[in-house]
Amino acid sequence: MIITPAIHEELFAEYRRDPVRFVVRVIGGKPDAWQCDALDNLALADVWNEAIMTYRGTGKTSVGAWASMWYLMTRWESLVVTTAPTFNKQVRDIQWREIHLWWNRALIKSPWLAAWFEIDVTRLKARDYPNTWFATGIACKEPANLEGFRAQHMMVYMDEAKTIAKAAYDAIHGMRAGTTEFKWLVVSSPGGPTREHTRIWTHYTETWPHRIKVHPYALRFELRRPEAHGVDPVSGKPMLGRFVIRGSRTYYSKRGWTPEAIVERGRDWGKTNPWYIAQVIGDPPTLESDRLIRYDLILEAQAREYCEAAGCYCSAENSDNVTIGVDVARSGTDRTVLIVMRGGKVIHADSISRDLEMTTVDINTLGGRGTDPKRPSYRSIMATAAHAVRLAQKYKAWGIAIDDVGLGGGVTDIVRACGFYVVPIQHGAKPAGIPEKPEDRKAAERRNDPIFRLANAKTQLAIFLRNGFDQGHVCLADLNEGALQDAIMNPLSAQLGGARLRTDDRGILHVEDPDEAQTEAAAFFDDPAEAKRSPDHFHALMYAWWLSGGGHRKLKAGGGSARHQGRLGRPSGPGAIRGGMSAPGGSPVQPISPVGVGGQAVHMGRFL
Repeated sequence: MIITPAIHEELFAEYRRDPVRFVVRVIGGKPDAWQCDALDNLALADVWNEAIMTYRGTGKTSVGAWASMWYLMTRWESLVVTTAPTFNKQVRDIQWREIHLWWNRALIKSPWLAAWFEIDVTRLKARDYPNTWFATGIACKEPANLEGFRAQHMMVYMDEAKTIAKAAYDAIHGMRAGTTEFKWLVVSSPGGPTREHTRIWTHYTETWPHRIKVHPYALRFELRRPEAHGVDPVSGKPMLGRFVIRGSRTYYSKRGWTPEAIVERGRDWGKTNPWYIAQVIGDPPTLESDRLIRYDLILEAQAREYCEAAGCYCSAENSDNVTIGVDVARSGTDRTVLIVMRGGKVIHADSISRDLEMTTVDINTLGGRGTDPKRPSYRSIMATAAHAVRLAQKYKAWGIAIDDVGLGGGVTDIVRACGFYVVPIQHGAKPAGIPEKPEDRKAAERRNDPIFRLANAKTQLAIFLRNGFDQGHVCLADLNEGALQDAIMNPLSAQLGGARLRTDDRGILHVEDPDEAQTEAAAFFDDPAEAKRSPDHFHALMYAWWLSGGGHRKLKAGGGSARHQGRLGRPSGPGAIRGGMSAPGGSPVQPISPVGVGGQAVHMGRFL
């Protein structure tokens, strides 16, 4: 049967101004109170745009999927464009995965929809009018991708809007021209204070009067922000979750964070940490001048899949530029973290923790628990060294940077004996690149060389990492999947956002780790030590980028004092790599057994 306007009107007229009824009766969804109000508000004839800001896990992507399906199916020959910064990760795997999920449920609730519509990977279309009546997903990283779409009834659903540039917003404003009806739904978790999505709440309140914020229900007494209530059109009494109230409004949701998880995140990250403010509370963090890495740069790195600079040493073209950063922990709440980078892209990461839920490696491959519960075998320096060697062999890493303080020194020695080029890192060492000759040093001081403003090696490595974020080299998109989200991405982002860059009274720059900051932890937590967990993920990324990004080149091969060379060194002699691979600009070296020699080989053989 061919779909006609008359048949369409008969089936869908009752849902055109009632999206909640459509979601419940046709799709089979059960929207929460704030989701009902968001949908109802979008259906009003005089509302053409709506913005939603909420913490993770509240169902904001479901609202976008419901709104897209509702608008497409209830308007004759309508056009719906769903967009996000990247296609593979966000448009296809997030937006359209959610649409596919609700389409499958809709076919169970309303099987007759299959005779009207059909779905492809990123396209939902009318069977009889596939070229003029459809919803499609496109990436908006290039604003030109958004131009040219025209229809009498048109809707744009923008997800992860916090990292979308102003040019894309301007392009969507241009779509509105020539339409009879236009709807624009912007959905995102909070972004940086200077991002366009945040400015909807701070600068564009007149052009975006309909704004929704959602916070965790467990924080309602702490935040003390009045919750919005709709108005029953019959009785005129306030009613939550079905009838709309105009303007900006606040809601609380029981989805996502549990009260226990909120306490844990506050303990681990700190309540003033930008990542806690954005991902737990649901507010955009403030712009603090002493933050090492701005929050919006962290968000951009999370969405970035590869460095776009052609020919750059960290771009995808340099596939042999693989390095590993290792931060070592033996016991307690600290974690051993290993991060593998190919250029600026993190391609693998592992966390080894006392909490097995936050451990991404099978502990049986690391020697199991052992006999000492306080010092399990899988957290020993032998197990850590063996795992670093395995990763180096698997990804053909040319260099491994290891935290050389304390127990890390043992890992350094073992991995180096296995034939790999190792750069031992000691935070308190002098910055790399300070001239050794007295006359050269004095000349550099007269030139006010910035190297003399760095307190130590840690400050140098941290600022080098910040430059990688600032210049768009660091790519964290692969950490958004599965167990890596909780074990790697969330703590890494929190630690990056919590690090601070301070200047002392002499003008010397110091990097302050989150666990070193003077925060409210002592007053808020029963055990202040719990708020002092080491930023292991941040350090591992810092080490890997120091090699992958070329920071180690500040040292000349074979040069420098023995003390300096041993802490932030390079290979002495021709060739920059050991372990059977040739170095960039160096000559090949002879392969060395990955197991090592002597009694060490016996121990390493247990793991390799």
